[in-house]
Amino acid sequence: MQWLATYTDGETLGQYNGTGAEYSSEHIDRSRLASFALIAEDGSRLLQIHLEPGQRLIFRRRIEQSVGGSAVVCYLAGWQQTIHGQNVQSIAYVFEEGARVELAGRFQEGHPWFYPVQPVPCEQECESSPPLSFAANAGTEPGSNGSHDLKSIGHE
Repeated sequence: MQWLATYTDGETLGQYNGTGAEYSSEHIDRSRLASFALIAEDGSRLLQIHLEPGQRLIFRRRIEQSVGGSAVVCYLAGWQQTIHGQNVQSIAYVFEEGARVELAGRFQEGHPWFYPVQPVPCEQECESSPPLSFAANAGTEPGSNGSHDLKSIGHE
């Protein structure tokens, strides 16, 4: 699975360029972002997010690795917007195996996948947007619920 960013002027930035080099999601110019997609191995779009003015992209890749088990990969993709002082989020959780998609209105404390993320520098400030206002407990560490050994990979 890979991502594709489309800007308001129609220009695109894919996770991989024509030479096979990989871009981090930090390379996305979020001030010009119109849409963001997750693309399956066969080229089909599994998820397309159309961003409206004031909405800010949320994107992470999380991996759960249990002892003796196989890794489960989950992509978090959605948006955050502050509306009348309220933090509003819409997040899709796309599981790589089986291309299963789950939706959540916001991050959930203590959940094995839907726990809050910490904003990375490219999410901290946008010229036209106020700083991100994720959940109040955005400092929650992965795996803090004690039931899973989770790793959060934020720059995929």
